[in-house]
Amino acid sequence: MNVGFKEKFKDAPTVLIVDDDPDICSLLSYLMKREGYVVEIVHDGMAALELMRNRVPDIILTDLRMPRMDGFELLKQVKLIKQDLPVVILTAYAGVHGAVESMKEGADDYLAKPFDNSKVVMLVHRILLQHNCYERGKLNEQPIEGGVHDIVTVMGPSAIIHTLAAQVKLVAQSNFNVIIQGATGVGKEVVAQAIHAQSPYASGPFVPVDCGAIPEMLLESELFGHEKGAFTGAYRAKQGKFEAARGGTLFLDEIANMPLTSQAKILRVMQEKIIFPVGSNQPIKIDVRLIVASHENLEAKVAEGTFREDLYYRFNEFTIKVPLLSERKEDQIYLAKRFMNETNRELGKNVTLSIGAINKMQTYEWRGNVRELRAVIRRAVLLAQTEIREEHLSIRSRIRDKDESGQLNGINFTTASSLPLKEIVRDCSERVEKKTLAQVLRETNGNKAKAARILKIDYKTLLNKVKYYELK
Repeated sequence: MNVGFKEKFKDAPTVLIVDDDPDICSLLSYLMKREGYVVEIVHDGMAALELMRNRVPDIILTDLRMPRMDGFELLKQVKLIKQDLPVVILTAYAGVHGAVESMKEGADDYLAKPFDNSKVVMLVHRILLQHNCYERGKLNEQPIEGGVHDIVTVMGPSAIIHTLAAQVKLVAQSNFNVIIQGATGVGKEVVAQAIHAQSPYASGPFVPVDCGAIPEMLLESELFGHEKGAFTGAYRAKQGKFEAARGGTLFLDEIANMPLTSQAKILRVMQEKIIFPVGSNQPIKIDVRLIVASHENLEAKVAEGTFREDLYYRFNEFTIKVPLLSERKEDQIYLAKRFMNETNRELGKNVTLSIGAINKMQTYEWRGNVRELRAVIRRAVLLAQTEIREEHLSIRSRIRDKDESGQLNGINFTTASSLPLKEIVRDCSERVEKKTLAQVLRETNGNKAKAARILKIDYKTLLNKVKYYELK
Protein backbone atom coordinates (compact mmCIF):
# COMPACT_ATOMS: atom_id res chain seq x y z
CA MET A 1 0.00 0.00 0.00
CA ASN A 2 1.21 3.53 -0.69
CA VAL A 3 2.95 5.03 2.32
CA GLY A 4 0.67 6.98 4.61
CA PHE A 5 -2.64 5.34 3.66
CA LYS A 6 -2.76 2.07 5.58
CA GLU A 7 -1.50 3.75 8.74
CA LYS A 8 -4.58 5.97 8.78
CA PHE A 9 -6.94 3.03 9.35
CA LYS A 10 -7.35 1.40 12.74
CA ASP A 11 -7.99 -1.91 10.92
CA ALA A 12 -7.08 -2.94 7.37
CA PRO A 13 -10.19 -2.45 5.18
CA THR A 14 -11.87 -5.55 3.76
CA VAL A 15 -12.62 -5.76 0.03
CA LEU A 16 -15.26 -8.26 -1.09
CA ILE A 17 -14.76 -9.35 -4.73
CA VAL A 18 -17.85 -10.85 -6.38
CA ASP A 19 -17.20 -12.29 -9.85
CA ASP A 20 -17.67 -15.63 -11.62
CA ASP A 21 -14.46 -15.15 -13.65
CA PRO A 22 -11.55 -16.74 -11.73
CA ASP A 23 -8.95 -14.73 -13.66
CA ILE A 24 -10.60 -11.43 -12.73
CA CYS A 25 -10.86 -12.57 -9.11
CA SER A 26 -7.16 -13.48 -9.05
CA LEU A 27 -6.12 -10.14 -10.57
CA LEU A 28 -8.28 -8.04 -8.24
CA SER A 29 -7.17 -10.08 -5.24
CA TYR A 30 -3.53 -9.50 -6.13
CA LEU A 31 -4.05 -5.74 -6.60
CA MET A 32 -5.98 -5.33 -3.35
CA LYS A 33 -3.63 -7.48 -1.22
CA ARG A 34 -0.66 -5.57 -2.62
CA GLU A 35 -2.23 -2.42 -1.24
CA GLY A 36 -2.61 -4.00 2.20
CA TYR A 37 -6.35 -4.76 2.11
CA VAL A 38 -8.02 -7.91 3.45
CA VAL A 39 -9.67 -9.72 0.52
CA GLU A 40 -12.73 -12.02 0.40
CA ILE A 41 -13.83 -13.72 -2.85
CA VAL A 42 -17.19 -15.20 -3.84
CA HIS A 43 -18.55 -16.04 -7.28
CA ASP A 44 -22.16 -14.78 -7.28
CA GLY A 45 -24.51 -12.41 -5.50
CA MET A 46 -26.20 -15.08 -3.38
CA ALA A 47 -22.87 -16.18 -1.94
CA ALA A 48 -22.02 -12.55 -1.20
CA LEU A 49 -25.23 -12.06 0.80
CA GLU A 50 -24.62 -15.29 2.71
CA LEU A 51 -21.12 -14.09 3.65
CA MET A 52 -22.51 -10.74 4.79
CA ARG A 53 -24.69 -12.46 7.39
CA ASN A 54 -21.50 -13.08 9.38
CA ARG A 55 -19.27 -10.17 8.45
CA VAL A 56 -19.78 -6.98 6.44
CA PRO A 57 -16.89 -5.80 4.19
CA ASP A 58 -15.76 -2.19 3.78
CA ILE A 59 -16.31 -2.15 0.00
CA ILE A 60 -17.72 -4.52 -2.64
CA LEU A 61 -16.36 -4.90 -6.19
CA THR A 62 -18.98 -6.85 -8.14
CA ASP A 63 -19.42 -8.09 -11.69
CA LEU A 64 -22.66 -7.15 -13.42
CA ARG A 65 -23.63 -10.48 -15.02
CA MET A 66 -23.34 -13.59 -12.82
CA PRO A 67 -25.32 -16.80 -12.18
CA ARG A 68 -27.99 -17.00 -9.43
CA MET A 69 -27.92 -13.25 -8.65
CA ASP A 70 -26.44 -10.49 -10.85
CA GLY A 71 -24.63 -7.34 -9.73
CA PHE A 72 -27.66 -5.05 -9.95
CA GLU A 73 -29.76 -7.29 -7.73
CA LEU A 74 -26.86 -7.67 -5.31
CA LEU A 75 -26.50 -3.88 -5.20
CA LYS A 76 -30.18 -3.49 -4.28
CA GLN A 77 -29.96 -6.10 -1.53
CA VAL A 78 -26.73 -4.66 -0.11
CA LYS A 79 -28.30 -1.22 0.17
CA LEU A 80 -31.18 -2.74 2.14
CA ILE A 81 -28.70 -4.32 4.55
CA LYS A 82 -26.33 -1.35 4.88
CA GLN A 83 -27.17 1.84 3.01
CA ASP A 84 -23.71 3.42 3.24
CA LEU A 85 -21.71 0.34 2.17
CA PRO A 86 -19.85 1.32 -1.03
CA VAL A 87 -20.37 -0.85 -4.12
CA VAL A 88 -18.47 -0.63 -7.43
CA ILE A 89 -19.88 -2.29 -10.56
CA LEU A 90 -17.28 -3.94 -12.85
CA THR A 91 -18.57 -5.24 -16.18
CA ALA A 92 -17.59 -6.12 -19.72
CA TYR A 93 -21.05 -4.98 -20.85
CA ALA A 94 -20.51 -1.28 -20.29
CA GLY A 95 -22.85 1.33 -21.59
CA VAL A 96 -24.57 4.57 -20.69
CA HIS A 97 -27.72 2.76 -19.64
CA GLY A 98 -25.83 0.42 -17.31
CA ALA A 99 -23.93 3.31 -15.76
CA VAL A 100 -27.09 5.33 -15.17
CA GLU A 101 -29.01 2.40 -13.72
CA SER A 102 -26.20 1.43 -11.35
CA MET A 103 -25.86 5.01 -10.10
CA LYS A 104 -29.63 5.22 -9.58
CA GLU A 105 -29.47 2.09 -7.44
CA GLY A 106 -26.73 3.62 -5.30
CA ALA A 107 -23.49 2.33 -6.82
CA ASP A 108 -20.49 4.47 -5.91
CA ASP A 109 -18.87 4.00 -9.30
CA TYR A 110 -18.88 1.97 -12.49
CA LEU A 111 -15.86 0.61 -14.42
CA ALA A 112 -15.71 -1.26 -17.72
CA LYS A 113 -13.63 -4.37 -18.31
CA PRO A 114 -10.85 -4.61 -19.28
CA PHE A 115 -9.90 -2.01 -16.69
CA ASP A 116 -6.66 -0.22 -15.96
CA ASN A 117 -5.12 -1.74 -12.82
CA SER A 118 -3.98 1.59 -11.41
CA LYS A 119 -7.46 3.09 -11.93
CA VAL A 120 -9.08 0.30 -9.93
CA VAL A 121 -6.62 0.81 -7.06
CA MET A 122 -7.08 4.59 -7.14
CA LEU A 123 -10.85 4.18 -7.22
CA VAL A 124 -10.87 1.93 -4.15
CA HIS A 125 -8.54 4.32 -2.31
CA ARG A 126 -10.82 7.25 -3.12
CA ILE A 127 -14.04 5.56 -2.08
CA LEU A 128 -12.61 4.21 1.17
CA LEU A 129 -11.13 7.59 2.05
CA GLN A 130 -14.43 9.27 1.27
CA HIS A 131 -16.57 6.87 3.27
CA ASN A 132 -14.19 6.31 6.16
CA CYS A 133 -12.92 9.86 6.55
CA TYR A 134 -16.19 11.65 6.28
CA GLU A 135 -19.06 9.25 6.90
CA ARG A 136 -18.17 6.35 9.17
CA GLY A 137 -15.41 7.88 11.29
CA LYS A 138 -13.08 4.88 11.05
CA LEU A 139 -9.91 6.95 10.67
CA ASN A 140 -7.52 7.38 13.55
CA GLU A 141 -7.90 10.86 15.01
CA GLN A 142 -4.53 12.22 13.90
CA PRO A 143 -3.59 15.56 12.37
CA ILE A 144 -2.65 15.73 8.72
CA GLU A 145 1.06 15.06 8.38
CA GLY A 146 1.57 15.92 4.73
CA GLY A 147 1.93 12.38 3.34
CA VAL A 148 0.88 11.55 -0.21
CA HIS A 149 -2.59 10.40 0.82
CA ASP A 150 -3.04 13.34 3.15
CA ILE A 151 -3.00 15.61 0.11
CA VAL A 152 -5.27 13.18 -1.70
CA THR A 153 -7.63 13.23 1.29
CA VAL A 154 -7.75 17.02 1.33
CA MET A 155 -7.61 17.83 -2.40
CA GLY A 156 -9.07 14.79 -4.14
CA PRO A 157 -8.15 11.39 -5.62
CA SER A 158 -7.56 12.31 -9.28
CA ALA A 159 -4.39 11.25 -11.09
CA ILE A 160 -3.26 14.86 -11.35
CA ILE A 161 -3.44 15.28 -7.56
CA HIS A 162 -1.50 12.04 -7.05
CA THR A 163 1.20 13.50 -9.32
CA LEU A 164 1.16 16.74 -7.35
CA ALA A 165 1.47 14.80 -4.08
CA ALA A 166 4.50 12.96 -5.45
CA GLN A 167 6.12 16.31 -6.34
CA VAL A 168 5.49 17.53 -2.80
CA LYS A 169 7.09 14.45 -1.32
CA LEU A 170 10.09 14.80 -3.65
CA VAL A 171 10.87 18.43 -2.82
CA ALA A 172 9.89 18.43 0.86
CA GLN A 173 13.01 16.64 2.11
CA SER A 174 15.31 19.06 0.26
CA ASN A 175 16.23 22.63 1.17
CA PHE A 176 15.03 23.90 -2.21
CA ASN A 177 13.04 27.12 -2.40
CA VAL A 178 9.62 26.44 -3.90
CA ILE A 179 7.20 28.47 -6.01
CA ILE A 180 3.58 27.28 -5.93
CA GLN A 181 1.53 28.58 -8.85
CA GLY A 182 -2.23 28.32 -9.21
CA ALA A 183 -5.44 30.31 -9.44
CA THR A 184 -7.22 31.74 -6.43
CA GLY A 185 -8.89 29.05 -4.32
CA VAL A 186 -7.14 25.96 -5.74
CA GLY A 187 -5.35 25.09 -2.49
CA LYS A 188 -1.87 26.60 -2.71
CA GLU A 189 -1.61 26.91 1.08
CA VAL A 190 -2.60 23.24 1.50
CA VAL A 191 0.34 22.31 -0.72
CA ALA A 192 2.68 24.59 1.25
CA GLN A 193 1.55 23.02 4.54
CA ALA A 194 2.17 19.53 3.13
CA ILE A 195 5.71 20.49 2.08
CA HIS A 196 6.36 21.90 5.55
CA ALA A 197 4.96 18.80 7.28
CA GLN A 198 7.33 16.47 5.42
CA SER A 199 10.37 18.74 5.63
CA PRO A 200 13.27 18.96 8.11
CA TYR A 201 11.50 22.09 9.41
CA ALA A 202 8.33 20.19 10.38
CA SER A 203 8.97 20.59 14.13
CA GLY A 204 8.99 24.38 13.71
CA PRO A 205 6.04 26.71 13.04
CA PHE A 206 4.27 27.20 9.72
CA VAL A 207 3.64 30.94 9.31
CA PRO A 208 1.51 32.13 6.35
CA VAL A 209 1.54 35.73 5.11
CA ASP A 210 -0.83 37.08 2.44
CA CYS A 211 1.30 39.72 0.74
CA GLY A 212 -1.72 40.99 -1.18
CA ALA A 213 -3.71 41.75 1.98
CA ILE A 214 -1.11 43.98 3.67
CA PRO A 215 -0.76 47.64 2.59
CA GLU A 216 2.66 48.45 1.14
CA MET A 217 3.55 50.83 4.00
CA LEU A 218 3.05 48.07 6.60
CA LEU A 219 4.50 45.07 4.75
CA GLU A 220 8.10 45.43 5.93
CA SER A 221 7.00 45.89 9.53
CA GLU A 222 4.85 42.77 9.21
CA LEU A 223 7.71 40.72 7.77
CA PHE A 224 10.71 42.02 9.72
CA GLY A 225 9.08 43.47 12.84
CA HIS A 226 9.72 46.95 14.23
CA GLU A 227 11.11 48.73 17.26
CA LYS A 228 9.07 50.93 19.55
CA GLY A 229 8.80 54.42 18.03
CA ALA A 230 10.04 53.30 14.61
CA PHE A 231 7.12 55.14 12.99
CA THR A 232 3.90 56.87 13.96
CA GLY A 233 1.69 54.38 15.75
CA ALA A 234 4.54 52.04 16.74
CA TYR A 235 3.75 52.23 20.46
CA ARG A 236 5.55 48.97 21.22
CA ALA A 237 8.09 46.68 19.60
CA LYS A 238 6.67 43.95 17.38
CA GLN A 239 8.10 40.63 16.27
CA GLY A 240 8.01 40.08 12.49
CA LYS A 241 6.89 36.99 10.61
CA PHE A 242 10.46 35.98 9.75
CA GLU A 243 11.36 35.84 13.41
CA ALA A 244 8.07 34.11 14.29
CA ALA A 245 8.83 31.40 11.70
CA ARG A 246 12.38 30.78 12.93
CA GLY A 247 13.14 27.06 12.71
CA GLY A 248 10.06 26.51 10.55
CA THR A 249 8.49 27.61 7.27
CA LEU A 250 7.44 31.09 6.13
CA PHE A 251 4.79 30.95 3.41
CA LEU A 252 4.53 34.15 1.36
CA ASP A 253 1.28 34.00 -0.57
CA GLU A 254 0.61 36.30 -3.55
CA ILE A 255 4.29 37.25 -3.68
CA ALA A 256 3.71 39.10 -6.99
CA ASN A 257 1.97 41.87 -5.03
CA MET A 258 5.12 42.65 -3.05
CA PRO A 259 6.61 46.05 -3.97
CA LEU A 260 10.08 46.15 -5.54
CA THR A 261 11.66 47.80 -2.48
CA SER A 262 10.50 44.95 -0.25
CA GLN A 263 11.61 42.40 -2.85
CA ALA A 264 15.16 43.75 -2.59
CA LYS A 265 15.12 43.25 1.17
CA ILE A 266 13.77 39.71 0.83
CA LEU A 267 16.66 38.92 -1.52
CA ARG A 268 19.12 40.21 1.04
CA VAL A 269 17.53 38.06 3.75
CA MET A 270 17.81 34.98 1.55
CA GLN A 271 21.48 35.70 0.88
CA GLU A 272 22.62 36.71 4.37
CA LYS A 273 20.12 34.85 6.61
CA ILE A 274 19.64 37.92 8.79
CA ILE A 275 16.88 40.51 9.20
CA PHE A 276 16.77 44.05 10.55
CA PRO A 277 13.52 45.12 12.25
CA VAL A 278 12.23 48.51 11.09
CA GLY A 279 13.92 51.19 13.19
CA SER A 280 16.77 48.91 14.31
CA ASN A 281 20.37 48.40 13.20
CA GLN A 282 20.79 45.20 15.19
CA PRO A 283 20.71 42.09 12.97
CA ILE A 284 18.69 39.00 13.93
CA LYS A 285 19.82 35.64 12.59
CA ILE A 286 17.07 33.52 11.13
CA ASP A 287 16.78 29.92 9.93
CA VAL A 288 13.61 29.76 7.86
CA ARG A 289 12.48 27.81 4.83
CA LEU A 290 10.73 30.07 2.33
CA ILE A 291 7.82 28.90 0.18
CA VAL A 292 6.12 31.44 -2.06
CA ALA A 293 2.92 31.32 -4.08
CA SER A 294 1.19 33.40 -6.72
CA HIS A 295 -1.87 33.18 -8.93
CA GLU A 296 0.11 35.15 -11.52
CA ASN A 297 2.93 33.97 -13.76
CA LEU A 298 6.06 35.30 -12.04
CA GLU A 299 8.15 34.91 -15.19
CA ALA A 300 5.72 37.24 -16.97
CA LYS A 301 5.93 39.68 -14.05
CA VAL A 302 9.72 39.68 -14.46
CA ALA A 303 9.28 40.54 -18.14
CA GLU A 304 6.94 43.38 -17.16
CA GLY A 305 9.54 44.73 -14.75
CA THR A 306 7.31 44.40 -11.67
CA PHE A 307 9.17 41.47 -10.15
CA ARG A 308 12.94 41.26 -9.64
CA GLU A 309 14.63 38.79 -11.95
CA ASP A 310 17.33 37.89 -9.39
CA LEU A 311 14.70 37.19 -6.73
CA TYR A 312 12.66 35.08 -9.16
CA TYR A 313 15.64 32.86 -9.94
CA ARG A 314 16.49 32.62 -6.25
CA PHE A 315 12.95 31.34 -5.57
CA ASN A 316 12.62 29.22 -8.68
CA GLU A 317 14.55 26.13 -7.63
CA PHE A 318 11.37 24.07 -7.86
CA THR A 319 7.89 25.00 -9.12
CA ILE A 320 4.63 23.22 -8.37
CA LYS A 321 1.57 24.10 -10.42
CA VAL A 322 -1.79 23.43 -8.76
CA PRO A 323 -4.48 22.67 -11.38
CA LEU A 324 -7.86 24.36 -11.68
CA LEU A 325 -10.84 22.55 -10.20
CA SER A 326 -12.49 22.58 -13.65
CA GLU A 327 -9.63 20.33 -14.85
CA ARG A 328 -10.33 17.78 -12.08
CA LYS A 329 -13.84 16.41 -12.63
CA GLU A 330 -13.24 13.42 -10.34
CA ASP A 331 -12.13 15.70 -7.51
CA GLN A 332 -15.22 17.91 -7.83
CA ILE A 333 -17.60 15.16 -6.66
CA TYR A 334 -15.20 13.87 -4.02
CA LEU A 335 -14.78 17.36 -2.56
CA ALA A 336 -18.50 18.13 -2.85
CA LYS A 337 -19.33 15.01 -0.81
CA ARG A 338 -16.61 15.83 1.68
CA PHE A 339 -17.94 19.36 2.24
CA MET A 340 -21.51 18.03 2.31
CA ASN A 341 -20.66 15.50 5.03
CA GLU A 342 -18.77 18.09 7.08
CA THR A 343 -21.75 20.46 6.90
CA ASN A 344 -24.19 17.62 7.65
CA ARG A 345 -22.34 16.96 10.90
CA GLU A 346 -22.24 20.66 11.73
CA LEU A 347 -25.99 21.09 11.16
CA GLY A 348 -27.10 17.67 12.39
CA LYS A 349 -28.55 16.78 8.98
CA ASN A 350 -28.26 13.80 6.61
CA VAL A 351 -28.54 15.45 3.20
CA THR A 352 -27.41 13.53 0.09
CA LEU A 353 -26.28 14.69 -3.37
CA SER A 354 -28.55 14.09 -6.37
CA ILE A 355 -27.38 13.03 -9.84
CA GLY A 356 -28.85 16.26 -11.25
CA ALA A 357 -26.77 18.36 -8.88
CA ILE A 358 -23.66 16.37 -9.78
CA ASN A 359 -24.28 16.93 -13.50
CA LYS A 360 -24.78 20.66 -12.96
CA MET A 361 -21.57 20.95 -10.91
CA GLN A 362 -19.51 19.20 -13.56
CA THR A 363 -20.59 21.62 -16.28
CA TYR A 364 -19.87 24.72 -14.17
CA GLU A 365 -16.75 26.86 -14.60
CA TRP A 366 -15.72 27.10 -10.89
CA ARG A 367 -13.82 30.36 -11.22
CA GLY A 368 -13.35 30.38 -7.45
CA ASN A 369 -12.14 26.76 -7.52
CA VAL A 370 -12.28 24.72 -4.29
CA ARG A 371 -13.07 27.76 -2.16
CA GLU A 372 -16.16 28.50 -4.29
CA LEU A 373 -17.23 24.84 -4.30
CA ARG A 374 -17.11 24.69 -0.50
CA ALA A 375 -19.26 27.81 -0.15
CA VAL A 376 -21.79 26.51 -2.69
CA ILE A 377 -22.11 23.11 -1.00
CA ARG A 378 -22.43 24.56 2.52
CA ARG A 379 -25.26 26.80 1.37
CA ALA A 380 -26.93 23.90 -0.48
CA VAL A 381 -26.86 21.67 2.62
CA LEU A 382 -28.47 24.46 4.61
CA LEU A 383 -31.26 24.86 2.02
CA ALA A 384 -31.92 21.18 1.24
CA GLN A 385 -34.23 18.97 3.26
CA THR A 386 -33.12 15.46 2.28
CA GLU A 387 -31.30 15.84 -1.05
CA ILE A 388 -29.26 18.56 -2.74
CA ARG A 389 -30.94 19.27 -6.07
CA GLU A 390 -29.97 21.60 -8.91
CA GLU A 391 -32.02 24.49 -7.55
CA HIS A 392 -30.09 24.40 -4.26
CA LEU A 393 -26.79 25.15 -6.01
CA SER A 394 -26.11 28.89 -6.18
CA ILE A 395 -24.26 28.62 -9.48
CA ARG A 396 -25.28 30.04 -12.80
CA SER A 397 -24.01 30.68 -16.29
CA ARG A 398 -22.74 34.22 -16.58
CA ILE A 399 -24.38 36.54 -19.11
CA ARG A 400 -21.49 37.35 -21.41
CA ASP A 401 -21.54 39.93 -24.16
CA LYS A 402 -18.87 41.96 -25.93
CA ASP A 403 -20.56 45.17 -24.83
CA GLU A 404 -18.98 46.08 -21.46
CA SER A 405 -20.89 49.35 -21.12
CA GLY A 406 -22.90 48.06 -18.18
CA GLN A 407 -26.14 49.25 -19.85
CA LEU A 408 -29.26 47.14 -20.13
CA ASN A 409 -28.96 47.09 -23.92
CA GLY A 410 -25.65 45.25 -23.44
CA ILE A 411 -27.53 42.10 -22.39
CA ASN A 412 -28.53 39.38 -24.78
CA PHE A 413 -32.09 38.86 -23.53
CA THR A 414 -32.50 35.73 -25.62
CA THR A 415 -29.76 34.18 -23.51
CA ALA A 416 -30.92 35.83 -20.29
CA SER A 417 -34.64 35.14 -20.63
CA SER A 418 -34.47 31.95 -18.58
CA LEU A 419 -32.88 33.78 -15.64
CA PRO A 420 -34.87 35.55 -12.91
CA LEU A 421 -34.87 39.35 -12.81
CA LYS A 422 -32.68 39.37 -9.68
CA GLU A 423 -29.89 37.55 -11.49
CA ILE A 424 -30.14 39.82 -14.55
CA VAL A 425 -29.87 42.88 -12.28
CA ARG A 426 -26.90 41.34 -10.46
CA ASP A 427 -25.13 40.72 -13.77
CA CYS A 428 -25.69 44.35 -14.83
CA SER A 429 -24.27 45.46 -11.48
CA GLU A 430 -21.17 43.34 -12.04
CA ARG A 431 -20.62 44.92 -15.44
CA VAL A 432 -20.79 48.43 -13.99
CA GLU A 433 -18.53 47.47 -11.08
CA LYS A 434 -15.93 45.96 -13.40
CA LYS A 435 -15.90 49.03 -15.64
CA THR A 436 -15.58 51.38 -12.63
CA LEU A 437 -12.71 49.39 -11.12
CA ALA A 438 -10.85 49.32 -14.44
CA GLN A 439 -11.26 53.06 -14.91
CA VAL A 440 -10.06 53.97 -11.39
CA LEU A 441 -7.06 51.65 -11.70
CA ARG A 442 -6.14 53.30 -15.00
CA GLU A 443 -6.39 56.74 -13.42
CA THR A 444 -4.16 55.68 -10.50
CA ASN A 445 -1.66 53.92 -12.82
CA GLY A 446 -2.41 50.62 -11.13
CA ASN A 447 -1.87 51.89 -7.56
CA LYS A 448 -4.28 49.59 -5.74
CA ALA A 449 -3.96 51.30 -2.34
CA LYS A 450 -4.89 54.66 -3.88
CA ALA A 451 -7.72 53.09 -5.88
CA ALA A 452 -9.14 51.53 -2.70
CA ARG A 453 -9.15 54.94 -0.98
CA ILE A 454 -10.90 56.60 -3.94
CA LEU A 455 -13.55 53.87 -4.06
CA LYS A 456 -13.88 53.88 -0.24
CA ILE A 457 -13.36 50.12 0.09
CA ASP A 458 -10.68 48.27 2.00
CA TYR A 459 -7.53 47.08 0.26
CA LYS A 460 -8.32 43.37 0.56
CA THR A 461 -11.78 43.84 -0.98
CA LEU A 462 -10.22 45.67 -3.92
CA LEU A 463 -7.73 42.85 -4.49
CA ASN A 464 -10.49 40.26 -4.38
CA LYS A 465 -12.51 42.20 -6.96
CA VAL A 466 -9.48 42.66 -9.22
CA LYS A 467 -8.93 38.90 -9.14
CA TYR A 468 -12.64 38.13 -9.63
CA TYR A 469 -12.91 40.34 -12.72
CA GLU A 470 -9.46 39.29 -13.98
CA LEU A 471 -8.36 42.90 -14.36
CA LYS A 472 -4.79 43.51 -15.50
